[in-house]
Amino acid sequence: MTAVGAPRKVHVHAMGGDGHGRVIAAGLHTRTAPLHSSPDSASSLQRPRVLVDTFSGSPVCSIYLWVDAGSADEGPGQSGAAHFVEHMLFKGTAQRPLEGLAGFVEGLGGDINAYTTYERTVLHATVPSEFWEQTLEILVDMALNPVFDPEEIEREREVILEEIRGGDDDPSSTLADQVAARVFTEHPYGRPVIGSSKSVREMTRAALMEFHGRAYSAGNLLISVSGPVQAPQVQAAVDALVPAQALVPRRARPVEPAQARARSVVVEGRFDEPLIEVGFRGVHALDAAAPALDLLMVCLAGSPASVLGERLQLSGLATDTWGICETERDPGLLLLGCAPLQGKSLECAKEIGKVLA
Repeated sequence: MTAVGAPRKVHVHAMGGDGHGRVIAAGLHTRTAPLHSSPDSASSLQRPRVLVDTFSGSPVCSIYLWVDAGSADEGPGQSGAAHFVEHMLFKGTAQRPLEGLAGFVEGLGGDINAYTTYERTVLHATVPSEFWEQTLEILVDMALNPVFDPEEIEREREVILEEIRGGDDDPSSTLADQVAARVFTEHPYGRPVIGSSKSVREMTRAALMEFHGRAYSAGNLLISVSGPVQAPQVQAAVDALVPAQALVPRRARPVEPAQARARSVVVEGRFDEPLIEVGFRGVHALDAAAPALDLLMVCLAGSPASVLGERLQLSGLATDTWGICETERDPGLLLLGCAPLQGKSLECAKEIGKVLA
C-alpha cells in the first residue's frame, strides 16, 4: 500500500472558446475506421492514421491532431519539454506568423486549443464546416513546422513558470506532485507533466527542438475529423499535407522497480484543508483487468452513494471522496481518497482502513 496524493493534472493551453470543441448537431452519423495503419504498404515509411466521423448536416467540424508522445517520452534534461513544445506550436511557423494561427480560427468564430498528458499531445479546433480544410492545414503546419523563436521561448518560459507557481498554491496539485515522485522513483510518471521550475528555467531551445523532431513524426500522428465530411476527401487532404516519413523509434522508458514496503508522504504547514489518499500499483490501459478495476474504484469511492461516500460524506466526516483507476501505456495507480473536515482526518483514515481490510 502506498500513501499518495490526488491524480496528476492534464495541462491545457488556454486559448479562446470553451476549450472543449464539443458540438451537438442533428443528422446522419457514420464512423469510418482509420484508413491507414502507420506503416506505408510499399515501404518502411510511416504515414499518419486518419479517423473520420461523418455528421451529415452539421454546421461545424472538429479537427483533432493527436501526437503519440507526451511527457513520459522526454529524455534527460527535457522534463517539461512536451508541454513547453505544445506552447510553442502556437508561436508561429515558417509560413505563418503567430497571428495567422489561432487568430485565423478565432476570427471564424471557432475555437482552438491544445493539451499535454504523460502519453500524448493534442491540438484541436472547431470551426464552421466550410473551413475544415484550411483549419486542418493550419493544425498540421503548427504541429510540424514551429520556428521556436528565441524571444517567444523566453515569453512562454515565464508563462509556464507562472502555471507552476499556480499549481504550487493548489493543495491537491502539490500533494499529487510530491507523492508521484515518491511512488515512481525511476519511471517518468514520477515527474509532473509541466516539469519543475528548475527544469523549465534550464530548458534550452536545442532540447525543445530535439524532442519535437523525435516526437512529431508522421507515424506518431493520428488526425481525426468530425463533421459533414467524407473519409476519402479527408484522407486526400492529409496525404497532401503530411509526407510519409521514416520510422522514428520510441525512446525506451525506465522500468519502475518492484516496491518492497509501504511508502508515505506528508505535506505539512502550507494549506488549511487536509487531504488523504491511499494508492496501490495499478495496471496499464490494455490490461484485461482495467475495466473491472475502474468499476471497483467507482463503487468504492466514486460518489456519495459509494462505500466510502456513505461512510465519510453522508456521515459528516468528509466533504468529498474519490476513487480513480489511472491507466496509461505503462502501469499506473489505483487511488482512493477523501477531503476530511477539520479534526476528522484520523477518523477518515480509520474508515478507509476498514474498507481496505
